Amino acid sequence: MARFLVITIMALCASIMSAQSVYKSGFTVSAGADFSVNQQEFHPEIEFWGTTIAGGYKFMLYKGLFVQPELSLYYENHKLTQYLGGYPEPGTGTPRKNEGSHSSEFGFGLSAIAGYSFNCYKSNTLDLFTGPIFNCALEQHENLNGIIISDEFNAVGWRWQLGARLNINHISVKVAYNWGLSNLNKYAAESDVVSVGVGYNF
Repeated sequence: MARFLVITIMALCASIMSAQSVYKSGFTVSAGADFSVNQQEFHPEIEFWGTTIAGGYKFMLYKGLFVQPELSLYYENHKLTQYLGGYPEPGTGTPRKNEGSHSSEFGFGLSAIAGYSFNCYKSNTLDLFTGPIFNCALEQHENLNGIIISDEFNAVGWRWQLGARLNINHISVKVAYNWGLSNLNKYAAESDVVSVGVGYNF
């Protein structure tokens, strides 16, 4: 009987230690690529590709429940088509346009996500998470055939993200969908964005 109690206590302790090793708080860093989803014929500026680097701290609250604030730096390269006046393109009926221009934006972001970590295999976990993202542009400009125009887009914006992150030992792989909640400028709304990335958990 005494041996059974000792074995039971040891098993419980091992289970608790295992849970603590899986569900633990710590710093995270990541880098990823961002791709716009929406398209508008007369507002091509909402289309872009970009990259983001981020760092944050994952606070484990109870079992797999966690919150994670993050600070990030981002770069976006927007498609920019300049529509010209005059007659339409021959045989198409669409306005003449010059596609040699572009715009770019660099800034920082703040996000606060909440989620749950599921223990998959040994110490590997799958995180499901959601939360808001606040972006603030530090520099933005448009290049219209060599003519530089600054601050044509709104400097701040909001998105809401829903995603999943697979943690294998210290390496993580993430995919997320971000809904645009604000306007890019006075003519068009922010595009939704698909983000993919890899990270490291300390």
